[in-house]
Amino acid sequence: MSRFEMNTRIARSAAGRSEVLDLGGQVTIVRLIWQCCLERGFDIAEMECARLGVRIDPIRTSGRNSMATLGELRKKYDLFRRKTFPQSVNDAQWRYEELRARLIEIKDILAPHFSQTSAGATIVLQEELRATLRLLEPQKVVGFSKIRIGSAGDGGYVQIDDLEELTHAFSFGVCDDDTWDLAMAQAGVPVEQFDHSVERAPSAHSLLRFHRKMITAHSGADTQSLSALVAEFSKTDKPDLFLKIDIEGWEWEVFDTTPDELLAKHAQIVCEFHNLSQLLSPHFYFRAKRVFEKLSRIFAVTHVHANNCMPFNLLANIPLPDVLEVSFASRARYSFEPSQEVFPTPLDAPCSPKQPDYFLGAFRF
Repeated sequence: MSRFEMNTRIARSAAGRSEVLDLGGQVTIVRLIWQCCLERGFDIAEMECARLGVRIDPIRTSGRNSMATLGELRKKYDLFRRKTFPQSVNDAQWRYEELRARLIEIKDILAPHFSQTSAGATIVLQEELRATLRLLEPQKVVGFSKIRIGSAGDGGYVQIDDLEELTHAFSFGVCDDDTWDLAMAQAGVPVEQFDHSVERAPSAHSLLRFHRKMITAHSGADTQSLSALVAEFSKTDKPDLFLKIDIEGWEWEVFDTTPDELLAKHAQIVCEFHNLSQLLSPHFYFRAKRVFEKLSRIFAVTHVHANNCMPFNLLANIPLPDVLEVSFASRARYSFEPSQEVFPTPLDAPCSPKQPDYFLGAFRF
């Protein structure tokens, strides 16, 4: 067994033992061992990588984000561990002691690179989190102003004042407030409304059509996918759709599974992103990063607003709301320049009128 492979076994067995230098969860320990191998020049021969099902060249030379690489390796470690680890208390204790000694050896090397939250919590590099959040830094659209559409509280969104040549809008998540939908319909844009949790939409209009279906990655009898809707309603080669999406966390799956070329059919998107406090969880972080990178390729962020009904958190010493409303505009349709705005703006309104809005500043990282 190679030293690299042994270290991997040690890390996976001892994962979860918070007394290991009080460093916390599984990914932190695997990350530390991985970094230890790199720092000390431990062997990562091609044969070993092949055994784990991972090509060596992408790991060494591609420049991929280290968290993404680690995420890929973790899946292989889990499978590898289930197949090969003997279920022995003595073996586990031996590996735990080996890991503890190795972490003590390298803790001074690695300490500056980690930002710890609470005891036992997963640790994410602050710089990596900042790099991901930079994908949401707002920009100004050249030649267009912004407008608020919908209610004066929760349910209203700030977007680019441009509805020209839109063939359809989608409203995902209606509940008891469809003021945005109604305003769009009154402006002449047909709106397809989707919400599986209510029997009907609150408002009636000839350009509103309600569907009691859940938005998911795949269409079915009681579900609907964004991909299928785009294929049905987009009428031109240019961005001619508008998406409003507030579906209590399902937005991550929707964006993650919708192909770029179908997302690109939207001129604008306004979305409420939920559960950002989970960005310290590796599984959630990897998906959020994929989603933000995908959206950033196609759209620029034009507005941000925090939902003050939910907590404001400190993640790796970065202040961030748990729920964030983000407005996007198509890079194919608009031009952009740096924004000097400070958020919230006069167009914004607190989701809860019982307390002030959260201050986001310039929202730069």
